[in-house]
Amino acid sequence: MKDLARVLAVALLLSELLSAQTREISSDEADRHLVKSVQAAYPEMAQIAHILGDVTLRVTISKTGDVTDVQSVSGHPLLIQAAEKAVRQWHYTPFEFAGRRTAVVTTVAITFPKGLPLTPKESEKRKELNQLLGDLTACTFMVETKKFEKAEPFCRRAAAFSKTLDPPQPLLRMEACKYMGHLLSFQGKTEEALQNYQEELLIALKAGESYPAALAEAYANVGNIKRDLDDQKGAVEHYEKAERIYRQINKDPASEAEKTVYAYAFWRVLRSHAEILRQMGQPADAAVLEHEAAGIVVDEGGPR
Repeated sequence: MKDLARVLAVALLLSELLSAQTREISSDEADRHLVKSVQAAYPEMAQIAHILGDVTLRVTISKTGDVTDVQSVSGHPLLIQAAEKAVRQWHYTPFEFAGRRTAVVTTVAITFPKGLPLTPKESEKRKELNQLLGDLTACTFMVETKKFEKAEPFCRRAAAFSKTLDPPQPLLRMEACKYMGHLLSFQGKTEEALQNYQEELLIALKAGESYPAALAEAYANVGNIKRDLDDQKGAVEHYEKAERIYRQINKDPASEAEKTVYAYAFWRVLRSHAEILRQMGQPADAAVLEHEAAGIVVDEGGPR
């Protein structure tokens, strides 16, 4: 009898220990216990950026069926918070093992966009953004391939739409202004091109230090068009500001691809600046810039 009592006591103790542990269960089994779910809201910024896909979460459920912990396993950063917020509000019927309630861990996958439907205002924003992206893509391609007449309506629409975005999208606005400026410059409409490049520069300045390469490019674009307008002093002033930024960028860590793009842009500014200085009768200063440009190795139109 003592041996039997001892066995029963051990069995009871093991049962209590197992019930105290958090058990791993399948998502299918967890779904059968789900009694309350809250739909995840599709974040507005994710909608605007067309970010779709799954967020996978590791979810801890208490003995009473409440969600007590949620940890993200995978998913886009713009979607994770919305998924976690929804799942924390879910509730399950208690899980039992060996006749005792126990906490469990499972995996939950939330798919976006299965969130809340877009409001009319959000739908209108998406429509405008899609229109802008389509026009800007066509504008960029046609300007780059020198199909200027066909490019103009797309570039003008992109420039106009980019001003109406709420919240503002500075990079898209800068790109729209830049390519509108390129188009007008190629068409010989230098005064109007200058206005677009100056607007590009103003947007970049307002963005502060967020987009240093874009700011350097904007200074260079204004410098180039001022050179075309025979404003040598104005061109030099803007080239010098672009050069200061590119020098700082070269000191900062970046990928090889980024360094290649920035290096070539820097090389072009140095060469243009040196050319103007020679025209202004400053060969010594021009030689300094040419020497610096020579240190940037370029091959077939781009740096190595």
